[in-house]
Amino acid sequence: MTMPLTQPDPNDIHDLFVHIRLLIGVILGLSIGRLLQGIANIIEHPRAKKLWWVHLGWVAWAIFFVISFWWWEFHLSQIGNWTIWKYFFLFGYSGLYFLVCAILFPSSLEGYDGYQDYLISRRRWFFGFIAAITVFDLGDGLLKGADYLTALGPRYAFHIAWLLVLAIAGALTRRPAAHAAILILALTELLGWSFHAYDRLF
Repeated sequence: MTMPLTQPDPNDIHDLFVHIRLLIGVILGLSIGRLLQGIANIIEHPRAKKLWWVHLGWVAWAIFFVISFWWWEFHLSQIGNWTIWKYFFLFGYSGLYFLVCAILFPSSLEGYDGYQDYLISRRRWFFGFIAAITVFDLGDGLLKGADYLTALGPRYAFHIAWLLVLAIAGALTRRPAAHAAILILALTELLGWSFHAYDRLF
């Protein structure tokens, strides 16, 4: 005998948030694990594959990006009306982070002449996922409410627009020097935005 589906009791909203947050945590845990395992493989066999400092820079960016995302998602606790669509949205949003991390450390570099050749060859996927994350981030902000967006200030709009510009530029160019510049700009923006947002929200 099947039980009819019912809406969660408002008194159980906190438990529902913890339930959803657990899924996000699992996906982000896999993301961090993928990055750390990739770093460990490089330490174990530093000469096995041709390294590229820009690739390593994106790895550092991704680690900070993922752990920052997990921190910001604490604000989901303010949502009082959870739906299955919000649940699916957060699953997709979290999944994009894993895809970015998975691209940085593929299961094999066979057919590529090191990380530079690989990352430039896969640049449209890599930067496409970063662009998608940026759009989802805006949706995530709307999900958390007007007060949350107001607290972030006009700087948030610049942050979103700037990341989209960098992602589009990265997807279009094959020049290593341009990718180096994009990485530096992305790292600078990530640090600048983090100091701004942490100061306002925590």
